[in-house]
Amino acid sequence: MGIEATRRRARESVFWPGLNRHIKDMVSRCSTCAAVQPSQAREPMLSHEAPVVPWTKVGMDFFEWNRQKYLVITDYTSNWFEVKELKSTSASSLVRECRVQFARHGVPLQIVAYSGTQFLSRTFHKFAEEWNFEVVTSSPYHHQSNGKAENAVHTIKKLLSKSEMSNTDPLLAILEWRNTPSEATGTSPTQKLFGCRCRTPLPVSTGLLIPVVEDTKAMVQKAKEKQVQYYNRGTKLLPDLQEGQPVMLQVPGSTRWMLGAVMEILPHRSYVVQSGGHSYRRNRHYLRRRVTQDEEPSQSHHMGNDGDSGSLQTPVRSAITNDASSPTAVSRPVRSPRRLDFAPKHSHQPEEQQQQKRTHSPPPLLPRRSTRESRPPERYVPQR
Repeated sequence: MGIEATRRRARESVFWPGLNRHIKDMVSRCSTCAAVQPSQAREPMLSHEAPVVPWTKVGMDFFEWNRQKYLVITDYTSNWFEVKELKSTSASSLVRECRVQFARHGVPLQIVAYSGTQFLSRTFHKFAEEWNFEVVTSSPYHHQSNGKAENAVHTIKKLLSKSEMSNTDPLLAILEWRNTPSEATGTSPTQKLFGCRCRTPLPVSTGLLIPVVEDTKAMVQKAKEKQVQYYNRGTKLLPDLQEGQPVMLQVPGSTRWMLGAVMEILPHRSYVVQSGGHSYRRNRHYLRRRVTQDEEPSQSHHMGNDGDSGSLQTPVRSAITNDASSPTAVSRPVRSPRRLDFAPKHSHQPEEQQQQKRTHSPPPLLPRRSTRESRPPERYVPQR
């Protein structure tokens, strides 16, 4: 049971001053409870800034479809993507395909990818130094950090599946998708990257093939703000962690948690955590603050979402009042205490004081009913 469930159960059987605070401290220090907690709520989105110049910031990812391995490279500004089937996903194969794509579109300033061994290898970082671009990797198991590439993978898989089911050319489907205007900007990825449409088997006016450079920065920014607004509904910002702070590390793909400690703080809500003699890089979403036995009760935290921290250092009187007014407390009728009269039966006061009290006594209360004279009703008597 959690904190609130334990409190409700305890209120039915026992009571002592500071019951709420003591139960919270006990559950917060329970290692068994901390190891089987649910996943934390989503945090507000950290949106990538879309550059003004196309192909200056690209995302990369590997995916598998029909037992074939593919590499996808997508542009953050135009949403244009390149997909290439690879025989191997090694670092040398990755460098070879990147050289082909960069020779066609130019060398980007920044590459965003997941924390795979190919992008963390010495071969790829040497290639980045020679071609003068930056490599930014996301936290493992946190696909939202590389959302642009994940979205491109979803689009490509959908196009490949539909082409296979309809027995059509998948490259033709990709060509039509690249020439389809987006709802947010009204321009296609081809127009944003090359400044004009590409000719397809469908009939098109010659005027639409003439290059026209359009500034879609404001429309792209408006679309991203709208996306962030919808995503942030129901999210909660978690407090930052400090180096050396004890935490609970969530096991990927489950609701189990392991003991760990923060070793290094990285940008974009990422941390390096040591657990069981190994170091892991995880996003803040998969880390929960842990209350140790040495901490004071005032330093304990809530066992729900990590942001619900705070101590219950309230007086006994206010704690009882809060329990009665809380929605989880069960309201019971309270019997008013009986007054005991300790005054003697026979008064020894002088007669004058007693007479003065009777003189200044308040006037008797008048009845609230009507004071008019009531007469019996005249009942009907039938004549015989």
